[in-house]
Amino acid sequence: MAATVPTLSAYGFSSAWGDEVVDFHSNLNPEISSIVKFDGGGMVQEEKPKELFKAIVLFLHESGIYRKDTIIEYIVPSNVPIYQVSLSLIASFISAITVLGVPSEIYVNGASYIIICFAYILAILAANTLFIPVYYNCIKTSIFEYLEGRFNRLVAIFFAVIFVIQTIFYSSLALYGPSLAVSTVENVNIWYILCLIAFLSTIYTSLGGMKIVLWSDTIQALLILIGPIFIIFESAINNHGIINIVEKFNDYKKIPFFKFDLDLTTKNTVWQLIISGTIMYMSMYSSNQCEIQRLMTLRSLKKAKRSLWIIVPLKIIITLTMALCGICVNVYYGNEKLEGKNDQVYIVYVTNMCRVYTVDPIIPSSKPTKNERLTKKKFVRYVRLVNTS
Repeated sequence: MAATVPTLSAYGFSSAWGDEVVDFHSNLNPEISSIVKFDGGGMVQEEKPKELFKAIVLFLHESGIYRKDTIIEYIVPSNVPIYQVSLSLIASFISAITVLGVPSEIYVNGASYIIICFAYILAILAANTLFIPVYYNCIKTSIFEYLEGRFNRLVAIFFAVIFVIQTIFYSSLALYGPSLAVSTVENVNIWYILCLIAFLSTIYTSLGGMKIVLWSDTIQALLILIGPIFIIFESAINNHGIINIVEKFNDYKKIPFFKFDLDLTTKNTVWQLIISGTIMYMSMYSSNQCEIQRLMTLRSLKKAKRSLWIIVPLKIIITLTMALCGICVNVYYGNEKLEGKNDQVYIVYVTNMCRVYTVDPIIPSSKPTKNERLTKKKFVRYVRLVNTS
């Protein structure tokens, strides 16, 4: 639904549509409308949530106002830069689950989780060697098209339905992270925030298609990379350097880093992290429609393989920075037993230490996950469940 008022120029934004924008405010629930409210002259400042959160939400929404004319360009745009695909691949699985989960994991179980970085290398090696060449040789934009050609249509539809169901559950978890963050920091009902983020993501993903998902993922992946660095920098200043932080962490957490125990009940052993991590990430980058559709926007197999290799150092950097955030949390609280859920520890820490950065890496991390899964569900329904020709 499009409207001519309010215009983007009134808020300092520009758009490929000029002054034509989506009137998302008129469709919001009255209670949700109090979160982002407009009048004839611009955005009305309200006490909750804070201006920073409102600015992030508005920017991430308006960056998606873009439209393509054809179904082909809407689903699989061509001639997309390698760096853009790589950052989009990063953003799609670096959701709020990761941003909140890794620091909490380090806080509770120690730094041995970092070993999973070795699994990234093995997973990408397997994907580039065994799977990606198959899709390019078959010239398929969907793994479900491949399944239909390799087996039959019933198998393809079966896995398409499973994919849609899995996507719904994963998207729900990804939306929970930023909603929890804002709810904790600003004392806003978690359901209001959840509905707002889901609504904005649905609107501009539906209008922009795959190309705008790639662009928004690129911007938001950079925010996810930069956000934790500011938090680590602030913590280093307060603790007289990163080396001092690591030394304090070793004093608090006497958990061995490398655990070669064969007991399956032992948490975060080397075997668990490398073997299970390799299988998990190999499935993400070799048999997940979300990732395959991104890779197929590149014109050659060589570029697709290069794009996957680029994400390895980026994923390692993100994992290490988020782990270091978890170490900072542990040093800040020491052996103190905190009340509440473990998934709120990182949010509370950032709120206390560096409030200005509280929602910066968390809010953007939910948008790529929601956006690309919406696009893939539309694509799956179009190819497998709607287009029967």
